[in-house]
Amino acid sequence: MNRKLIPATLLSLMMLLPLSVFAKGKSTDVRLSQAKQVGDTTLQPGTYHVTVIPASSGNSVSFSQNGKQVASVAGQSVQLSKKSPNTSVTLDNSGKVPRIAQIDFEGQQTAVGFNTGAATASAGE
Repeated sequence: MNRKLIPATLLSLMMLLPLSVFAKGKSTDVRLSQAKQVGDTTLQPGTYHVTVIPASSGNSVSFSQNGKQVASVAGQSVQLSKKSPNTSVTLDNSGKVPRIAQIDFEGQQTAVGFNTGAATASAGE
């Protein structure tokens, strides 16, 4: 009986791992040198405070500027193959305005991704 319980428990814990990756939440500042789209919002050039808030169905990601929230979108946890050496933004350049596809957090092996379609890397944005 116990032998069957251990694999089932491990499987359950593994399934919860993506939910707990941002269990404490993450935040960082990103500087945008030109307009970028996130969700339905176009962010103008400037510095934004990005906060990832874990939720049972994914992550809620808020973008704030000068203490005011300017956008809130859903994001998915992305497991990286190694820790990110710096905070970086990956863009999807397929539209008129580049869309934010992913944000990597400095020193973390987890990023937050956004459904955008085809993404191309543009680190350091």
